[in-house]
Amino acid sequence: MSNWTTQDQPRIWRSPDSNFRGDEIMDSLKVYPEESLREIASHGFNAIWLRGRLYDLMNSSVLPELNRPDAAQRIKNLQQLIARGKRCGIDIYLYFNEPLAVKENDSFWDKYPQLKGESWMHPLTKITTHALCTSHELTQRFFNEAVTQLLGNLVGLGGVALITASEYHSHCWSHYHRFQPMDDGLTDYELKPMTCKRCVEREPADLVCDLLTTWTQAADAVTPRPKVLAWNWSWSMWYEEPQSEILDTLPAGVELLLGFERGGTWEQPGRTITVDEYSLGYTGPSERFKHANKIAQAQGRPVHAKLQIGTTHEMATVPNLPLIPNLHGKMVRLSQKNIQGIMACWNFGCSLTLNTYALKVFTEQPTQSTDPTWFMEKLAISYFGSVDAAAILEAWNGFCDSFNHYPFSMKFLYLSPVNNAPSYPLSLSYQDAAMGGSWLEEPWGDRLEGCLDLPGEGTNQLDIDTVIHDLQIMDDLWEKSLPAYEKALTDDAPATEDQARHRFEELSCAKMIGKQLHSAQNVFRFHRWRKQAIQTAGLQAPCTVSLDDEGAAIIKDELANVRQSLELTNADARLGYHQEPQTSFYDSALLQAKCKELQALLT
Repeated sequence: MSNWTTQDQPRIWRSPDSNFRGDEIMDSLKVYPEESLREIASHGFNAIWLRGRLYDLMNSSVLPELNRPDAAQRIKNLQQLIARGKRCGIDIYLYFNEPLAVKENDSFWDKYPQLKGESWMHPLTKITTHALCTSHELTQRFFNEAVTQLLGNLVGLGGVALITASEYHSHCWSHYHRFQPMDDGLTDYELKPMTCKRCVEREPADLVCDLLTTWTQAADAVTPRPKVLAWNWSWSMWYEEPQSEILDTLPAGVELLLGFERGGTWEQPGRTITVDEYSLGYTGPSERFKHANKIAQAQGRPVHAKLQIGTTHEMATVPNLPLIPNLHGKMVRLSQKNIQGIMACWNFGCSLTLNTYALKVFTEQPTQSTDPTWFMEKLAISYFGSVDAAAILEAWNGFCDSFNHYPFSMKFLYLSPVNNAPSYPLSLSYQDAAMGGSWLEEPWGDRLEGCLDLPGEGTNQLDIDTVIHDLQIMDDLWEKSLPAYEKALTDDAPATEDQARHRFEELSCAKMIGKQLHSAQNVFRFHRWRKQAIQTAGLQAPCTVSLDDEGAAIIKDELANVRQSLELTNADARLGYHQEPQTSFYDSALLQAKCKELQALLT
């Protein structure tokens, strides 16, 4: 039976140069030349995904006010990309979160007030939008026309991946919660009643299935038929696990895209962690995944897995997290669960690295690859050349031991300074400023309590002492594993040009992860010291404290660590770059500036 390792099922990736926040489709022919597509295929992938926005791709006669300029050119670009992909063994998939809500001050509402659905204010941009109420007949006619037209214009499209809850505001239920979700530190999830008089009488499952029916009917009219992947992202905001109210009512022809880690429990030393995001530290699959997969298998419905195999929010500013035993465990369990395909990245963590090459090795020899020793020795020798495979395996196991202590929580992932820790300032002045998003170009903030699950505030109970303790254990275990890795990767054993480059890149990445963990630890240690100094002096923010021996010791330690980080970033420009905002959170210039600031504090 076909499964995710066979060539006829999708293994979806994307380029790190493709800008999710920009106009991906307009830029797609430049971002994806044949050379890039063939390189992606060489790592075991047979598809890529791009973000689609329906208004950018349609010529609606029902609601022409929503048509955007240059739609015909975008369609032409996609048609050319589909043809180019076929030549390289790569199918094209589009991700949609539709129909997108319209800003509340848009003139569209002057003409169509009857379509105005539930409003939602984005927690970061503070922009309010209104849903196009999908329970209204005119919206339904519009959506049917637009989707049918889109898929009809894109013959040969591999498929679509559809989010129908959370993320961008779309239908009226898309941001209304029936259950209080885990606190992410950003969003005020007020459990308030639905105000749309049409949708209040309907179940969220009704709206989701209406949308999916439109997509499947449009796909049915096209040959070859594109896949319709219904992503279960955030269905948990409406229904108890495993959201069978939606699973049991999905239209025929819909295939499921299930998050591999969300809805799981992670048994760490001395505690149980709730997982509601991607993770490479946690092998999975989650209980939610297993239950939903069981229902789908009983229905005969194909299931695909959504995961990230390169990096996650755990540490997104390095090219990859070399937690190979955990990654191997994920791939083995995917095979055991009869999974038909995978979407292996989001809009970051998209570099081709050791981790993606691991997928290539597994898919080329899936039977032998279930043996972890055989697989990891094969991977080490294939990727690095004639290295000491036993030492490499020892280091990979140590790296996984390190990340089994990661202080995992939604607030820590979304608001902590881990991604920018090497350049994060240590200041004697405290402003009590809120933390910015860890994946955004925002002011960093200095109220580190905002990224902690304090007692009574979160599920994973991470106060500052716990976080410092966890980061110290991670740092110690990582550094303990590095010498064997470095010795194996700097040996003079024979290597091809590519294998020599791989040795440099992976050692560079592994060293930087250690430095990043150490900087993160120092950031929290310094904040704890500063808050104690403020309390002792009876000060209130904004304020400035005086440096004592304890604070100076932390600064000296961080200065030495940043200088070592600077050497690494000078030699490897990949380090510090976050692919979602397409910017560096730390680089040579930022680290040089921090060194000067730390030196100034000490003098």
